[in-house]
Amino acid sequence: MNKSIKIDVGRIFRSLLSKWYVMAIVGLLLGGIVFNWRSSIKQQYSASVSLYSAVNGSVSENTALAKAMQAYASVIMSNKISDRAASIIGDYTISGSYIRSVVWVNYSQDSPILYISANDPNPTKAVSIVNAVAEAFMIEAQNLTGKEGVQILDKASEAYAVSTGTRRYTVLAMIGGVMATALVLVIMELVSDRVYRVDDAELNGKLEVIGIIPDQKGV
Repeated sequence: MNKSIKIDVGRIFRSLLSKWYVMAIVGLLLGGIVFNWRSSIKQQYSASVSLYSAVNGSVSENTALAKAMQAYASVIMSNKISDRAASIIGDYTISGSYIRSVVWVNYSQDSPILYISANDPNPTKAVSIVNAVAEAFMIEAQNLTGKEGVQILDKASEAYAVSTGTRRYTVLAMIGGVMATALVLVIMELVSDRVYRVDDAELNGKLEVIGIIPDQKGV
């Protein structure tokens, strides 16, 4: 026999209030797990270099050079550029493959400026890597375009700590734990076979309730 589910919002709300501690425990537990996980992540530092493209020519020539620089931006992630950057740094602990794993590029289609960034647990190393990559790319861009229009606008002088997002992820985990627990409790209330009202005992009008025996505690 299929049971028709009637949603008693008031009863569900009271049930959630009575089990607030369950939701709090799950939320705190999940938040603690995420906090420990995020706290174990090694702090990263980010450094950036900006390059620009400009020649003593017409607007169209400058625009064409900027487009060419953006088109060749993918070259930054090539073995040739990263290996050249590693040679410029001169540190045997920094390989071309490692440089490719920590460097990325940003630019706008309407801007002649290109940004190269690098992340590393060591702020000094992040600065060295990104400056070397910028220099290596500038040389390669000049070779590809045949012009010395690609120049370094601002070298990286220091690196900035990158947020690990520990607080944000912890709060989200706590909220998610509370909401997930509340959802489970609501579902349990909806499928519960316990009789709370006369309508529940009537099975949607299929049974007739003859009478109700009151709860006589203490008699």
